[in-house]
Amino acid sequence: MFNPWHPMDDIEFEIPARFRVDGYFEDVKLRVVVEPLGEGVITAYTLQY
Repeated sequence: MFNPWHPMDDIEFEIPARFRVDGYFEDVKLRVVVEPLGEGVITAYTLQY
């Protein structure tokens, strides 16, 4: 993505690199770390048993 406010031409940047998302799937609380512009899902694990 091009940054129009950067003083140099042709500078690209990605914002932000990773997100941590907490949610529920079939009544189990989960935490997922995703990298939307890169690898996709980095890791996912349960927060309760």
